[in-house]
Amino acid sequence: MVEERNAGGEKSGVVEVANTSTAAFQAYLASRLDGTRLAPHIPLFLKNYPGLVAKVSADPINIDRANMPVIDKHHIALLRHDLKHGCFSINPPYDKRLTELLGTAGGPPIPSRQQLVASPEVAAAWEKSGRRHHDRVEASNKTIKAQAIQPIQKQIYLDLVLDKFISLSDLDSIKAYLKGTTLITSSGYEIIDGDHRWASSMLIDQNLELNCLVIDLPLNTLLRVSLAFTQLIGNKANC
Repeated sequence: MVEERNAGGEKSGVVEVANTSTAAFQAYLASRLDGTRLAPHIPLFLKNYPGLVAKVSADPINIDRANMPVIDKHHIALLRHDLKHGCFSINPPYDKRLTELLGTAGGPPIPSRQQLVASPEVAAAWEKSGRRHHDRVEASNKTIKAQAIQPIQKQIYLDLVLDKFISLSDLDSIKAYLKGTTLITSSGYEIIDGDHRWASSMLIDQNLELNCLVIDLPLNTLLRVSLAFTQLIGNKANC
């Protein structure tokens, strides 16, 4: 598996949704957007903010940003191809060599990032482990309303959201950008990649339909597979 484009390693933000009250968000919006073309939309962002907070607060997993997969838009097709063609050992009977190397006789032999880095033998075995019909995983493109999607990332930063808003300068451009990207989710619509784009949509229109690649795996399995995939294509974890 060879890819020339690498992604990730992006710095974290500062203003977390989980730690920001509506009053604090109102003040922050004014400090960032007053005098811009987005200033008239501040009431809209404030109106929708409680819905964003509720979804983030309802996240039962709260995975640190540094432990999330990083799948650049250039790699989405590759991930879909590898899952569809059974490139990884996910379902029983499990790959014997990987099971021996990882000591995972009781479950799927999906290596961690650390194991892939530490052992070229594990990395090579993982890339060759699938190719059985029952390991093929379907993925479908769906349009899903923002409010029906669930984040799993603990840190969602309002400053990163507003940085993008300001760079695009007006609401129509922001909507076009969001509708032109693709989020990656589990079969239960939990986000594997695209938390900040989802958060942006929640502030603008919680019924905004987003393009999603929905992978037919439960969250825990998909998270492990996508983290290993991230390591194999050379993407760095975000900070």
